[in-house]
Amino acid sequence: MLTIEQLRWLASPEGAAERRAAAVGAALPQKLLLSLRRRLSPWRAAAVAEIIDLQQRAASRFAQAGAMLFTRQGLEQASGAATAEWRAAQMTRDALVYDLCCGIGGDAMALARRGPVVAVDRDPTAAFCSAHNLAIRASGRPTPVAVADVRCLRGSPDAFVLDPARRRDGLRLRDPEEWSPPLSVVHELVERWQSGVVKVSPAIRDDALEALGGRVEFVSEGRECKEAAVWFGAVGPEAVRSAVVLPAGVRLCRDPGIGPADVADLQAWLMEPDPAVIRAGLLPELCALVAGSLVDHEVAYVTADAPVSTPFGRWYRVLGQSTLRPRKIAQDLARRGFHAVAVKRRGAPVEPEQLMRELPRTGGEPAVVVATRLQGRLTAIICGEGEQEPGTSAA
Repeated sequence: MLTIEQLRWLASPEGAAERRAAAVGAALPQKLLLSLRRRLSPWRAAAVAEIIDLQQRAASRFAQAGAMLFTRQGLEQASGAATAEWRAAQMTRDALVYDLCCGIGGDAMALARRGPVVAVDRDPTAAFCSAHNLAIRASGRPTPVAVADVRCLRGSPDAFVLDPARRRDGLRLRDPEEWSPPLSVVHELVERWQSGVVKVSPAIRDDALEALGGRVEFVSEGRECKEAAVWFGAVGPEAVRSAVVLPAGVRLCRDPGIGPADVADLQAWLMEPDPAVIRAGLLPELCALVAGSLVDHEVAYVTADAPVSTPFGRWYRVLGQSTLRPRKIAQDLARRGFHAVAVKRRGAPVEPEQLMRELPRTGGEPAVVVATRLQGRLTAIICGEGEQEPGTSAA
């Protein structure tokens, strides 16, 4: 774990030069550390090796990762640039925003592009990283970073962003009251400042979400549900539940006028909904959007006669069905002239990896095997591997 002294040295001209040199053709962590120890003291060598590892891990989330500073816990919890930019876009331009528990500054960097920001974290190492990273992502205006407990802050921001620390000693904390600060502090912040957003894990219990009383939005990027955001006051969506899909940058909202989704027989196309849509409980809205139905009351697959282009799910052409037994699926694939390239599972007691090992992987055309339930009946659906790509706008 990087100390404040190590971070200060890494930010110095000497440390920055060592970082740049080590990043060129960086070897495996252990080999890099051994190489660094030939010319640096042990604690400096360890610092460079650690930051290079973190920068490599951050590269998929931050375009400027190679110049940024991180702590391991801060990087684990930080939103990627795309998610942070989406959240910042929900704030009124030029409004003063307090970024509370700012961590390594992922949100603050996005917010600073839209207006004044004050970044706050009680961890000096996190605050140092945030200040360094904000200086890299220059916005043309100074962005103060304070080391303080968010519960002791004063002032009158137009809105706040709160990202409670949800890890301790590298382990995720399941109980929101063990977070730092505990989730119950949200009520104090909303009473004081009215408008804001709280970032939480998408795996948070529904009762904990309901207790907050805000408008809940789930965000996915690259077909992975990354986080949940609870909005209050004059910022964020108006709907009580919504799902956002990135990088398309579109939102599906709960419609109180839409009842439960119908269940129908399997049709010509099968849709795998985006995980944010599933987590937000918006399958009825999705079915209405694509003129589809569920394949089972308890399974999140949608079926329709024809695919409707939408970023809220991905379509597969249905080629046939089989009994959910490995030997029978293998026989049906061979008989139809297909081989399996993937196994998907939802609502079926099978392990995709194990089933995949028992299916033909060569010969004929590629196919995806979907193990699921159709109106209570365990079934293997054979689908075309060439999917209908998601659209880029909501229908």
